Amino acid sequence: SAGAYPAKQINSVAAGDAFCAGFANAILDNKPIEIAISLGAYNAASVVSHYGAKEGIVNSYPKELLNIKVEQI
Repeated sequence: SAGAYPAKQINSVAAGDAFCAGFANAILDNKPIEIAISLGAYNAASVVSHYGAKEGIVNSYPKELLNIKVEQI
């Protein structure tokens, strides 16, 4: 499980799709499942803070998310 990232929700369209895209991307990059869940949640939070299904999709994640140790989650 992962906590929610703070985001002002403007729209909930594609929140699940954004989560799945972030999760799948991390898995394909051989990240641990805990990191993949966190990156999916981060992408979903970004998308729901914009209008529409494509606005807010994360193209690159902050380094602090990519380098986090599983024990810190």
